[in-house]
Amino acid sequence: MARLDGRCRRLQQQHGRKLQFQPAAERADLSLAGSDQPSRCTSGGRRGKVPKRLTKEDHPPDDGSCQHWHPDKNKDPNAADVFTRINEAYETLSDEEKRRQYDRFGYTTAREPQRQQGFHQGGGPFEGFGNFFRSSGFHFGGGESIIDKYTVTHRMYETKILPESYNRPYFLYAYADFCFECSRIDHHIEKFIKELDLVGFGVGTFHAGHAVGLASELRVHHVPAILGIVNGRATFFTGSVGPQQFRDFIRKMFPSKLIKRKLTDDTYNTYLDGWTDNQVRAIILGQKEEPAIRFLATAMYYKNFVKFAYIHTSSPDVAKIMKKNGVNKYRETLLMFNEESSSPVATISMHQLSRSTLNEVIESNKFLLLPRLSSQERFDELCPVERSARRKKLCIVLFTKKANDHEVYRESFRQYIRRSPLIQQDRVRFTYVYEDTQKDFVKSLTKGSKSVVENNAAKVVFIWRMDIHHLSYDWLKTGWSANPNRLQECEEYLEEKVKLLLNSDQSLAYKILLPEFHNEHALGLMVRILYRLLDWAERGFSYLTWYDGFTVSTVLLSLFLMFCMGYFMNKMADIENQQVKEKEPKKVKARPPSTSVDNKKVNIYEINYKSYSDLVSNVETGLTFALLVDEESKEKLLHRFGELVYPTYTRYSALTFGFVDLDLYLGWYRHLLEECVDFKQDLSGIKIKSCLGTVLAINGFRKYFYIYHPKRVRRWVRQHTDNVPSSIGFFDTDEESDSEEKRFREDVPSEDLLKGYTNWMDRVFDGSNFIKRK
Repeated sequence: MARLDGRCRRLQQQHGRKLQFQPAAERADLSLAGSDQPSRCTSGGRRGKVPKRLTKEDHPPDDGSCQHWHPDKNKDPNAADVFTRINEAYETLSDEEKRRQYDRFGYTTAREPQRQQGFHQGGGPFEGFGNFFRSSGFHFGGGESIIDKYTVTHRMYETKILPESYNRPYFLYAYADFCFECSRIDHHIEKFIKELDLVGFGVGTFHAGHAVGLASELRVHHVPAILGIVNGRATFFTGSVGPQQFRDFIRKMFPSKLIKRKLTDDTYNTYLDGWTDNQVRAIILGQKEEPAIRFLATAMYYKNFVKFAYIHTSSPDVAKIMKKNGVNKYRETLLMFNEESSSPVATISMHQLSRSTLNEVIESNKFLLLPRLSSQERFDELCPVERSARRKKLCIVLFTKKANDHEVYRESFRQYIRRSPLIQQDRVRFTYVYEDTQKDFVKSLTKGSKSVVENNAAKVVFIWRMDIHHLSYDWLKTGWSANPNRLQECEEYLEEKVKLLLNSDQSLAYKILLPEFHNEHALGLMVRILYRLLDWAERGFSYLTWYDGFTVSTVLLSLFLMFCMGYFMNKMADIENQQVKEKEPKKVKARPPSTSVDNKKVNIYEINYKSYSDLVSNVETGLTFALLVDEESKEKLLHRFGELVYPTYTRYSALTFGFVDLDLYLGWYRHLLEECVDFKQDLSGIKIKSCLGTVLAINGFRKYFYIYHPKRVRRWVRQHTDNVPSSIGFFDTDEESDSEEKRFREDVPSEDLLKGYTNWMDRVFDGSNFIKRK
């Protein structure tokens, strides 16, 4: 305790007076690991950040300071704890490095998590021992190095690094104890971390053995490991370690289209005229062929507000650009352009542009003269929250449509802004919105919108954001007229209204709950799906390439064997199911009777699409005799057919008799014949008259049939044995067909077509007929 008391006295002597806390309305506990919102503490004119929770008891008296809470002098049971915390706060205020560390991480080495410290951090008998091992790469946690200053945790990675990686890339380094490879590259890592910190690059380090959750999420299986985090995705560094290799790795992390590289004299004007996408244009000129990492990091940070292009000053096709803008080819130059593309709105040229200089210039000019409220992010930037009515900030919004005829309103509004004294007001911002795009926002501002009665006037609304969810608004009664004669009147009304609102401590006329803005810059649904699929594919490929070849080949071989096994088992299951189905008795229907109940009449059924299942395909085993007829010959052929089968064949229950009308089902018969010859012949020329009297004996259960041809056709078959389809007369010419039909009419009556049918039936039953398989 005496040592701590002496430290307070030395601090007082160093600053020439006693340390005093500024009075604050709200005081709380003076814990360095406490609130993120600091209050101010002064010491001899120096300012530092301390937590805001300073209690009244923690406030030391002016004449006692640290001695007041010394445990030997104060009997309060909490005196020792209060004394220690006050002492830590004084140390933080007096040490520039500790103040910087507290601002960055929310704690100092005195309050750093214990498992990150290793051995005892303070001066002791093992301090030199720890420093020796730390400098040798064994990471015992002795003297603090640059790597220790950038330590991150799993929680910090999820809450800070991942969200920020979409605008700010991160460089992560994983190490462990007793890591000889870590000790070999530590000095390279420290130098590169300093370099990245200067260009605004995110940096983080972690102990893979202590931050197990973070190492698992990042798939760090061995140390040292170097990673880059961009757009929420981790990329591992591979290859030899060196400054140039690190720079190449960092450069490849950035999206390829982040900065336009091929800007020439011919494309210069086209590039600057693209401001209609609601983004400012920036051109960086340098002596190197490729943009520096600090330019890439800056472009990524402002990618939602500024379009960047890079020009190599020694390129031969940029001479006009450099001459027009007065660029020195031996210096780095930044040019910023808004709607006025004739000359840059901001220009800065230095031997080397630092990241802080780039940020300062871009931050001051990252919006167009008349920007559009095209997303929630733009609205938050252009119309920030101001809770105080006395210091309210106004956002003046012009309502227009995307149509070209509304450009006159926007252009006249821009012309007014250029000469308006309100442009110098920090509390006033001019914007416009597309009514047909931001429909939810426009619909929410309904009250008082009918006050603008001019047909040729665009609506103008004044907005004050009271908090993140509510806003107050009022309308400009005259609107913004496109008529040049009334433009002066609109300007006067607008300036008078703004002056009145800024000087008033009252809210505006109407209040609403703020709806979410539609993001006009978002990609389409199908494009987002495509990018997501490509991202998954790249992630999968990166995971595979990260492992060694043996592991990858083992995984691929296992997947191949699993696929083959699944395919084999599926085929075996199909074969087994087929065998089971074949063994199962087929569900068939009973054949309809061939004769009437009194056995005096034969039943000849018509076979059509309705009765085909009951008469042919799904009946029990047996034969179905189908006579082919047409409407003209049906009566005579059926009468003769009945005489031939009754009563000799009708007494068999396994036989069914029917007929097929070729006027309706000639195509079915043709397909049946084509299937018999494996579709080697086209029977599209088949004639109905050539098929009359043909009988098919079909076994639907066994899938085969017999065919009976009339006597005249059989004679033709013997004459055309080389071509069976032709022998039936399917390919006769029209003249031949007509003569054949005439001879059939004259020489062979319809009832005579069935001569020889009974002999054919006998051959069917004794098995001497040729079987046609269906």
